[in-house]
Amino acid sequence: MTTRFSLKQILLIGLLVLLAGCSGQEGATQNTSGNGQIQLNPPAQSAAAATPAAPYQAKPYDPAHDPYFPLKRLVAFKVLDAPGVQQYTATVRQGDAFQVENVWCAASQDILKSNLQAMQMTITVDAHPLSPDQLTKTTFPAQQGSWCYSEVATISFGTPGAHSVSIEQNIQQKINDGWGDYAPGAYVQNVNFNVQPGETLQQRNDRLMACFQTIAAQPYAAPFLNALPGGVGTLTLDQVAVCETFDQDNYYWLSPASQNTVQIAQGALHWTVQTQKQVIYRLPPVMREETDFAVSVEATPEQGAPEDACYGVWYRMKLRTTPEGMEQSGYYFTVCGDAFAVYALLPKAKSWHFLVGWTASDAIKVGQTNQLGVIVQGNDFKFFINGTQVYEASDHFIDRGVIALGVSPQKSAAYRFDNLLVLSLTK
Repeated sequence: MTTRFSLKQILLIGLLVLLAGCSGQEGATQNTSGNGQIQLNPPAQSAAAATPAAPYQAKPYDPAHDPYFPLKRLVAFKVLDAPGVQQYTATVRQGDAFQVENVWCAASQDILKSNLQAMQMTITVDAHPLSPDQLTKTTFPAQQGSWCYSEVATISFGTPGAHSVSIEQNIQQKINDGWGDYAPGAYVQNVNFNVQPGETLQQRNDRLMACFQTIAAQPYAAPFLNALPGGVGTLTLDQVAVCETFDQDNYYWLSPASQNTVQIAQGALHWTVQTQKQVIYRLPPVMREETDFAVSVEATPEQGAPEDACYGVWYRMKLRTTPEGMEQSGYYFTVCGDAFAVYALLPKAKSWHFLVGWTASDAIKVGQTNQLGVIVQGNDFKFFINGTQVYEASDHFIDRGVIALGVSPQKSAAYRFDNLLVLSLTK
């Protein structure tokens, strides 16, 4: 008999960062070449002629439209408890956007207000301080009655080579944040970037096309793709938001916090978990939030009993900060042993409920590689395992969110993820 992971054990310790959405309907058509290979149509719109790139771009962070990829995913920042400068290095790719955050927190809202009156906060890019109209400013409650103030900018570098970002808090007089004293002076975190040349439009299209064809050649691909609205015959290249075969590493997939547990090797993402609680691994933010989407990934339990090494996909997941801490909502499509289920965690809810209860399925290859697929169109969800549609459900409480990989082992376990595909189906 298969044991199920107890939801009461769930502890959420990650954030999710790939914004996505999808849809599906009956009556699909297939687009194939003469040799039977599934093909993509050309991009719906051609790109505008290239213009000389500025050294960098900085704009206010727009959480409704900007993919969230904070600089702290690339840099293990240390806490400064005295004036000084900490130096760091990071590598990014030309044109890739990330968020730079200047944050100050205090034990109460009144203390925060007093602290901010005694300091000046600055974000500097390539020796140029950002202006107020390049920043998103937010005051928000944090845990245990504390409050925070943040200034956030979305940054991208337009030219390869050396660049820099400095995050400074200049304190004019001694302050106390409710937990400790801070002496007057400049507290500076300086990041020196090595910006690698970015892809040309043709290189990007070639990479996505090759990746898509690799995934489309898998046995499960045809029935899954033809369940999309209009089938794969209407799918264009610019709808491929994410396609990853993990044949080579890149900085998006590994953060300082994950390098001990996540590795990219032998053409796959390998994830080791030494815990009995649920863990979420956020995906790189390469597309903005949409309403309708499709996601497919191959997952393999490499260590641990199949009935204990549960794994799955989060979708339409949301995270927000409340006075009680981090609040999460979303849907989780998971496989344990020979059965699958879909959980729903509704906004402001304190408990989970089954959208789809535990259901045994012959489509699952127990202890082996399984493709998990979800097609989302409005309030309608279709769930696939190895190309077989195993369930269809509807729910209207969460209309959009992000995508993540999830695992929930009963004991320590290891997993392998490969051939990740995210398609944007928003009209």
